[in-house]
Amino acid sequence: MNKFKIIFLICIFSYNYPAHGLSWGKQVYNQENMQCAIVDSTLVSKNSLAMIDARRQLEEIMVSYNSQSRNIQQMLQEKLKIIEQQKELVDVKEYRRIKEEFEKEVHHKQKALYVQQQSFEELQIKVEEIFSIEIRKIISAISMEKNFGIVLDKSSTFYSSEMLDISGIILEKLNKHLKKIDVRK
Repeated sequence: MNKFKIIFLICIFSYNYPAHGLSWGKQVYNQENMQCAIVDSTLVSKNSLAMIDARRQLEEIMVSYNSQSRNIQQMLQEKLKIIEQQKELVDVKEYRRIKEEFEKEVHHKQKALYVQQQSFEELQIKVEEIFSIEIRKIISAISMEKNFGIVLDKSSTFYSSEMLDISGIILEKLNKHLKKIDVRK
């Protein structure tokens, strides 16, 4: 059974379950009044003040990393030119030694850039995790308050009425609660 059929059945179930209440965890839900809601997580992420600022911070870091990478590449190219010019001036043994040192330096610089790239990716993951945790807290609180039995991401539905969309409420609460994500911490 595909994902969309299951989601549809869950929505139908949440409206039509014959019992008067179901216990999920510590909270007892009244099935007669249970509702579905939709959140456009892409829209919320795009317009969240914290995510806008986090993307700006990440962009600054990426620009800095790219600048460093270009500088290293330029420096290594200049050094290689000098080594190639020395080829005729030194004996073969000395040239090999210089070339091996250069190759070790290139490897060391590549490794440093790789580590830098990994740390950048870890920062991106950290930002997404912080955002995800906060948005889930807000969705859970609103779900309890408004008796939503299920909240789906808009991208997982074929169609949803605008009346079910609570993205604006989520965004408003998120912007009040999470104004900034400090990327560098």
